[in-house]
Parts: sequence; C-alpha cells; structure tokens
Amino acid sequence: MMTTLQATITQIQLPPEQTPEQTPIPEPNPQPDSEPAVEPDSQPSSEPTPEPTPVLPPELDPEAPSRG
Repeated sequence: MMTTLQATITQIQLPPEQTPEQTPIPEPNPQPDSEPAVEPDSQPSSEPTPEPTPVLPPELDPEAPSRG
C-alpha cells in the first residue's frame, strides 16, 4: 500500500519540476555569495564594457583613428 502512495507523490512532484523558471530563481537568490556566477549575470556591465567598444564601427569609434 505504501508503494502506491509513494508512486502518486512522485508523479505529482514531476509537473512542478518541469518549470525551469521557478527552479533557478530560488537557487541563485538565497546563495548569491556562494555562487559567483550570479554576479556576472546580474552585473553584465562589467563584461560587455570591452565588447561595445569593438562592436561600434570605425566611423563611430573615436578610438579608431587608424581608419580616420
């Protein structure tokens, strides 16, 4: 009888596990110090800073006098 009850509980917990939006949200929030990966995600301004510079064309980039 216990086996049947356990099987039903497992199936009921399957649907909520499929939600990938509720699973990663509660994890990085309570452990922002333990997981340093949350910092770069929350503060992408540190990494993209060097990216936008080369992304701009040589005409708009004042740091590219090579073409000017």
